[in-house]
Amino acid sequence: MAEILKRQTPFVRLLGFIVLFLGCMILYNGLLLGGALSGVFHVTPAVLAKGDFSDPQVLSGVKAVQLCYSLICFLLPALLFNLLFSRKPFADAGLAGPLLPSLLLLAVVILAASLPFAGVLADWNRQIHFPWGMDAPLRELERRAADMTRSLLVMPDVGVLLYNLLLIAIVPAIAEEWFFRGVLQRLLIRMSGRPWLGILIAAVIFSLLHGEMLGFFPRLALGIVLGCLFYFSGSLWTAITAHFLNNGLQIVLTYLHQHHHIAFDITQDTPTPLAAGAVSGVLTIALFLLFRKLSGDRAGLRGPEATEKAVSSPPAS
Repeated sequence: MAEILKRQTPFVRLLGFIVLFLGCMILYNGLLLGGALSGVFHVTPAVLAKGDFSDPQVLSGVKAVQLCYSLICFLLPALLFNLLFSRKPFADAGLAGPLLPSLLLLAVVILAASLPFAGVLADWNRQIHFPWGMDAPLRELERRAADMTRSLLVMPDVGVLLYNLLLIAIVPAIAEEWFFRGVLQRLLIRMSGRPWLGILIAAVIFSLLHGEMLGFFPRLALGIVLGCLFYFSGSLWTAITAHFLNNGLQIVLTYLHQHHHIAFDITQDTPTPLAAGAVSGVLTIALFLLFRKLSGDRAGLRGPEATEKAVSSPPAS
């Protein structure tokens, strides 16, 4: 049975991955609605819907539930998929093999360089008005999500800072990159035969599943950057590192501002100058050209994927 799964076409594998994802979503919601998670973490679906995070116990429960969401809904299906459908699970996910330190460092620089461009996209995205009566509900959802984020980011001491880094930066970076880039993007590229299309579709799904339409386009841009990092390097660790930097930098800057070490408040929606966004876009493209050159033949469909094809293909007569 295990060998049969490993020989399936990319389309069948994608269907299998979707089934695993839906199964894990059902498991998570069953644990939440059934009381297993609420009993352990002292937070019910009604409390989550109400959105009152002034109670420290409720806030602690919300953090724990969010951690479970990342682990069950993203990390678990990706791990199960690679174990079931891959001969070399960690290699096929881009988690094994050598990685040039220079690529890791350049990935961090690329992510940092792209932030002003993403800021311009965020400013524009917030000005979009959605049709068919969707605008007001979407903005209300965005407001509630922002309120929850502000509550989560209240950090009175270093211990809470470290916990938030684990909750919001480390675990999501590993879980989401394995899910969206290590599995989904690779499947889409193999199905379409077009790397750019696989990267784009995976980035669109990445942004949609975060459920914040007023931040759709900057998150789409982030997904494309992360997808290109993985594809060109062949290592998921470049995307994981950049994703961690994107989330972790916001947490650290917020902590420094709350404790009066810096005046800059990253939680305020300060408009990004268009000139800064333009320079950021050009610089990001230039850095990607350098990144691709340094990566050589490490691109995301070479290495493990090529080995898998060679193993599964019959010998020439």
